[in-house]
Amino acid sequence: MSILTSTTLLGTGQNLSGSLEVSALGCRDTLAPETTVTDPRLLFTGPSPFGWHRYESFLRCPSQYGWSYGANPLPLYDATGALVAADQKRDRNDARPLVLGTLVHLGLAHHYAHAKARLAETSTDLYEPMEAMTRLAASEVSEAPPPGAATWSECAEVACEVVAKYIARYVSERIKPLHVEEVFVLDVEGAPITMRVDLVAEDSGGRVYFIDHKTTGRITANHARFYGISGQFLAYTYAGRLTYGDRFAGVMLNLLQCGDTIKFERPQMPPAPGLLNAFPATVKRAWGQIQELAGTDPAAWPKHPTEHTCWTRYGPCKHLESCRLGLTQQVSLP
Repeated sequence: MSILTSTTLLGTGQNLSGSLEVSALGCRDTLAPETTVTDPRLLFTGPSPFGWHRYESFLRCPSQYGWSYGANPLPLYDATGALVAADQKRDRNDARPLVLGTLVHLGLAHHYAHAKARLAETSTDLYEPMEAMTRLAASEVSEAPPPGAATWSECAEVACEVVAKYIARYVSERIKPLHVEEVFVLDVEGAPITMRVDLVAEDSGGRVYFIDHKTTGRITANHARFYGISGQFLAYTYAGRLTYGDRFAGVMLNLLQCGDTIKFERPQMPPAPGLLNAFPATVKRAWGQIQELAGTDPAAWPKHPTEHTCWTRYGPCKHLESCRLGLTQQVSLP
């Protein structure tokens, strides 16, 4: 039985981009090899080289983007013109939702990578899902401060339980994984946008879906509306349509509740044709502004001071004190 039914195309028009030309540059073939993975048997599930997270950061607050990416505000390319993979070494953030999401994403990636290998009747050196999560957690525990180490240890147990129940829940799904944690690239009249798609899968009818895993403490009716307006999914829709044409059936939200009760849902997201049609212009405008500001002092980049920008659900922006005090150097929060 195919279970890939709760999905949606986020727009309906034929001329999605209006007067702007959007092209798909393929999957991985425009990327330099990722060489920063420390264990070759672990998949990397982090950000793509120049994804929506970069544009979103700039649109949220140019100053935040400048402080975060001031050294490399523009995409990096190697000598062949291929995009260089994102730097995976970041400031530590051992917040429980992020740690749990990281581990569950890794477990699902390894689950579907093994499923892909089995269907292709090939072998893979990747760890099995539970071992992958356990090994990543152990590595992080050895590097994290005591509170963070405790979080990784506790989340590893929860993640293994969640992924085991997920595999059991969908054991009979008949899908063909085409790509697992692969990067797709779009070009919006010179503005690049990359995306590392959790899973691209084909159902028994030959229809192709871009699937994104999301972990949450509690699944609510608003999750589909909340994520349905995301630029991440708008980019997925363009990449899917341009890559697979009429075979592309839409973007699927794969929700995993990781609270006291573990459950899974794949809700239908409401169409967003207005946002989809406006997406290329949004990307191109932000790209032009980033280009104009590149090379200037991050402290001088425009600021968007709001309680939602400077203090998110994960805590304060790490650059809050620099902006608040008008400093030209980054300082850490006390």
